[in-house]
Amino acid sequence: MPTLIAPQATLEEYKHVTAESLVGWVSPSLLETARAKSLQAEFGGIPDADDFSDKAEMRRVKLLNAQLGLVQQQPKPAQMLIYSEVAAKYLPELVRLWRERPQAQNAAAELLNTTTTTAYFVRYMRSPAAVGLVGMQAKRIAEQFDTIATYAADDVASLGQFLSTLLLLQGDEEVEIRDKELLVRRMPEWQTKYPGRLAEEVAERCLGVFRKEQMMMFMTGQMKKMLLTPSSVSFDLRGSAARHRVWIARATQQHATTSGWL
Repeated sequence: MPTLIAPQATLEEYKHVTAESLVGWVSPSLLETARAKSLQAEFGGIPDADDFSDKAEMRRVKLLNAQLGLVQQQPKPAQMLIYSEVAAKYLPELVRLWRERPQAQNAAAELLNTTTTTAYFVRYMRSPAAVGLVGMQAKRIAEQFDTIATYAADDVASLGQFLSTLLLLQGDEEVEIRDKELLVRRMPEWQTKYPGRLAEEVAERCLGVFRKEQMMMFMTGQMKKMLLTPSSVSFDLRGSAARHRVWIARATQQHATTSGWL
């Protein structure tokens, strides 16, 4: 069992992953009082919901990601069932916590990032309640870029991954010009620092949208159409760079064929 979990939590308790257990790491206050008390008794040390300090948020993220690692060992359909339940039951409250907590990397955003290919998340992002989210996250990454530079590669990739999905679904019109300019100037640092890793790939995606690169705009347009088709909402935006490049190649060939290029 990961050492970051309080010693009173047993391995079997920790391995029992549910939508509730994942949400509990973000904020026990989202759960019924009895379940919240149970979580505190089992695992201990979950920060209070009104503690927005960097230390408290880092603990929430670590607790959440450790259990998400167990989810990701399950077959894809089983993962999607859990992520869909999280979105169906808790999406508005998770978004509220994401807005309230000022860190670019916070537990609410980390958990929301797992739900991005569910129908619930895609529909929510098209609603008035989602206005301003892409601009907010872009601003946080821009303003905290030096801090993010100290993160592990996987954490950087997670942040870029989430931002690229928001850009896909909402575009970059809500991103302030100064934030966009800073990200365009500094995101190439991720490409240099993390060659061949997902952090490099997500930087490429974000930069392609900000720069209005023709191929990236075509690709994101096609991916958005797929996500807005109910049968395609499980398309994996969090896949490897290699899989995304294969997808781009196939999409390009299809576009060329239908456009009379081939």
